[in-house]
Amino acid sequence: MRPSRSAAVPMQWLRHATDNRGRLTLASFLAYFAMSGLLSQTGVVTGALAAHFSLPVADAAARFSWFTGGIFCGSLLSLFGYGWLPLRRLFAGSYLTLALLIGAILLVDDWNALAPLLGLLGLACGLGLAGAAITLTLIYSPERRAAALLSTDVSFSLAGVLCPLLAGAAIAAGWRWSAAYAALAAVSLAVVALAMSCRYPAAGGSQSDGATRWPLGAVLCAVALFAYMLGQVSLFLWLPNHLQTALGADLAAGADVVSRYWTGMAIGQIVLVGLSLRFSPRLLLNLIVPLAVLDSALFWLLHGVAALRLNALVFGLINAGILKLCISYATSLLARPPARMVSTLIFAGTLGTALSPALSARLVALGDTTLALQFASACYLATAVLVGLAQSTRRPQAAEASAPATPAG
Repeated sequence: MRPSRSAAVPMQWLRHATDNRGRLTLASFLAYFAMSGLLSQTGVVTGALAAHFSLPVADAAARFSWFTGGIFCGSLLSLFGYGWLPLRRLFAGSYLTLALLIGAILLVDDWNALAPLLGLLGLACGLGLAGAAITLTLIYSPERRAAALLSTDVSFSLAGVLCPLLAGAAIAAGWRWSAAYAALAAVSLAVVALAMSCRYPAAGGSQSDGATRWPLGAVLCAVALFAYMLGQVSLFLWLPNHLQTALGADLAAGADVVSRYWTGMAIGQIVLVGLSLRFSPRLLLNLIVPLAVLDSALFWLLHGVAALRLNALVFGLINAGILKLCISYATSLLARPPARMVSTLIFAGTLGTALSPALSARLVALGDTTLALQFASACYLATAVLVGLAQSTRRPQAAEASAPATPAG
């Protein structure tokens, strides 16, 4: 008896999900989940960390600059590392190291030891995140690349929804400030298991990368990603504290606002995955970025907790996909984007991530949390200007016949 068509569809999906490309995709998605899970709960755990060591909140927030600085260093190292070492080995090694470092943070209770541990944690994240983006760029054709990269944002936002709530619940229950990190150690080990079971494509050597002349639009997109991540991280780093200090809300309300922001991001990115199959990244960027600039200002113009909760959800919907759309647009400017271009775009974003805690903490020390939120809006405005300039320089090349890279044995 022949199986029905309805029964064949889930079987086809299952085969696709478990084949080599499906496992590579899942490993890349989980890599983004682990990174976001560590980063998105920073604003929630900062107060608990400060209370644990009896330090000012600004000092605790500035300590996380070691983590974001490590991400920056990892992204910088990825510019060369993926040309020197096999993609699978460096990617899997990064997440094995990540799991071990999380275990050390859970066990070590020393303020001075925390800084280098967070720095090494960020280093592993920076290497791993670049590896995931390179993998997806190599295994998907230009027509499907934007959808694949945007799908990682769904995973990133899902972690942003779950991890702040998990961290807030753990802290409210009297657990250690870093207790929610344990779940991310398990995710990191899952990434390692998937990566070691896959055949990875060749990442391309530094010589071929250096022979490719990058268009000006790609360089401007890299600067735009720097401004975007500088603003985004500053926003969700200080928004929970803004609600508590300026509006008198409690910790649960601050965690809820951050979670609503990431909920909106997840919903918006799911929608964008479908839209990216019908519309170009250029068009979607032109629609989204100006709205994000306008809506970011509401975080420091509104003064009600309920209104900020709603705006966080709306802002997440609007803000969804800017990072990956910008990467997709930049890589579409070349028919065969080199691995180093992908690493450079990721590096530019992580540079903004690295600088945001220290810069925004300095602004708060000089003024208050409102000043940090206004700084975030200025960063979004700079992003809009740079994206507009990038699009005015040159239109994407028509994609040459370029099938996804064949996996290496």
